[in-house]
Amino acid sequence: MDDLDVPEHLEDRMTGSPGLRMRGTPSGVPRFAWWDGATGTMLVREGDKGTFMQPDDGYEYFLKE
Repeated sequence: MDDLDVPEHLEDRMTGSPGLRMRGTPSGVPRFAWWDGATGTMLVREGDKGTFMQPDDGYEYFLKE
Protein backbone atom coordinates (compact mmCIF):
# COMPACT_ATOMS: atom_id res chain seq x y z
CA MET A 1 0.00 0.00 0.00
CA ASP A 2 1.28 3.45 -0.84
CA ASP A 3 2.13 5.58 2.21
CA LEU A 4 -0.32 8.26 1.09
CA ASP A 5 -3.18 5.73 1.18
CA VAL A 6 -2.54 4.58 4.76
CA PRO A 7 -4.63 7.22 6.62
CA GLU A 8 -7.69 6.58 4.46
CA HIS A 9 -7.29 2.79 4.80
CA LEU A 10 -7.06 3.06 8.60
CA GLU A 11 -10.07 5.35 8.82
CA ASP A 12 -12.08 2.95 6.64
CA ARG A 13 -11.26 0.08 8.99
CA MET A 14 -12.21 2.08 12.07
CA THR A 15 -15.49 3.41 10.70
CA GLY A 16 -16.45 -0.02 9.36
CA SER A 17 -17.01 -1.42 12.87
CA PRO A 18 -17.31 -0.06 16.41
CA GLY A 19 -14.03 -1.60 17.58
CA LEU A 20 -13.36 -3.25 20.91
CA ARG A 21 -13.22 -1.23 24.10
CA MET A 22 -9.77 -1.50 25.70
CA ARG A 23 -8.72 -0.97 29.30
CA GLY A 24 -9.29 2.48 30.72
CA THR A 25 -6.82 5.32 30.43
CA PRO A 26 -5.60 7.51 33.32
CA SER A 27 -7.38 10.49 31.75
CA GLY A 28 -10.64 8.57 31.38
CA VAL A 29 -10.68 8.99 27.59
CA PRO A 30 -12.12 5.86 25.98
CA ARG A 31 -9.67 3.70 24.01
CA PHE A 32 -10.79 1.38 21.23
CA ALA A 33 -8.91 -1.16 19.11
CA TRP A 34 -9.42 -2.86 15.76
CA TRP A 35 -7.62 -5.76 14.09
CA ASP A 36 -6.98 -5.66 10.35
CA GLY A 37 -6.38 -9.28 9.46
CA ALA A 38 -5.56 -8.46 5.84
CA THR A 39 -2.43 -6.55 6.90
CA GLY A 40 -1.80 -7.95 10.41
CA THR A 41 -2.22 -4.47 11.85
CA MET A 42 -3.61 -3.39 15.21
CA LEU A 43 -5.32 0.01 15.20
CA VAL A 44 -5.84 1.99 18.41
CA ARG A 45 -7.85 5.19 18.86
CA GLU A 46 -7.91 7.21 22.06
CA GLY A 47 -10.16 10.24 21.70
CA ASP A 48 -9.02 12.07 18.57
CA LYS A 49 -5.55 10.48 18.64
CA GLY A 50 -4.49 7.09 17.45
CA THR A 51 -1.74 4.78 16.33
CA PHE A 52 -1.22 1.54 14.47
CA MET A 53 1.30 -1.27 14.67
CA GLN A 54 2.06 -4.70 13.29
CA PRO A 55 2.95 -6.68 16.43
CA ASP A 56 5.40 -9.58 16.21
CA ASP A 57 2.86 -11.79 18.00
CA GLY A 58 0.10 -10.71 15.59
CA TYR A 59 -3.47 -11.43 16.58
CA GLU A 60 -2.38 -13.04 19.86
CA TYR A 61 -0.94 -9.68 20.95
CA PHE A 62 -4.17 -7.95 19.97
CA LEU A 63 -6.19 -10.38 22.09
CA LYS A 64 -3.93 -9.84 25.11
CA GLU A 65 -4.33 -6.09 24.93
